[in-house]
Amino acid sequence: MELKFCERLSELMDDKNLSALALSKLIDANDTTILRWKKGLVNPTIDKLNMLCDFFGVTSDELLSINPT
Repeated sequence: MELKFCERLSELMDDKNLSALALSKLIDANDTTILRWKKGLVNPTIDKLNMLCDFFGVTSDELLSINPT
């Protein structure tokens, strides 16, 4: 089953036991914005996506749950 970005982000945050507030301080984003990402209401900008990938040590394809065919 393919995960959505919001599900993958939640999974990665849970793995590191990170709250939205803690992650917001690490990537210089608003915690409300991170909660909106987790709910699937909005997607991050490219610069924030890159910061998330760097922080979690994943590729953008992995974070966005893109599986090449």
